[in-house]
Amino acid sequence: MQFALSWDLLRGGIKRGDEQLARLALDDVQAQRADLMNQLQLQVTQAYDNLASAREAGTAAAAAQLNAEKSYAIVRRRYVEGQAIVLELLDATTRQTTAQLARVIAGYDVFIREAELRQALAAE
Repeated sequence: MQFALSWDLLRGGIKRGDEQLARLALDDVQAQRADLMNQLQLQVTQAYDNLASAREAGTAAAAAQLNAEKSYAIVRRRYVEGQAIVLELLDATTRQTTAQLARVIAGYDVFIREAELRQALAAE
């Protein structure tokens, strides 16, 4: 009888130890899950901020393109009237082309940032 009693006590201690280990493992998994959720939320926030910045850059690029086109029109008219040299016309053409290219690049950047936001939201 004494052996049976100590065996039951020993088994009870082992069971409590196993329960503690299981609780600790559960706590660890829950902490990892919370960390992962925080990381995902941070990715979504960063992706949203990046998209907002890209849209602002796109707006600025559109305004720069409009200004370059107006400048080109003025210089071209002056050139046709003989009041500007070809170098001024070429410079205005280059600025207009550069502004157009910057606007296209800004547009693609918006598309990329939108895709990154969708990807971050899908991961969440």
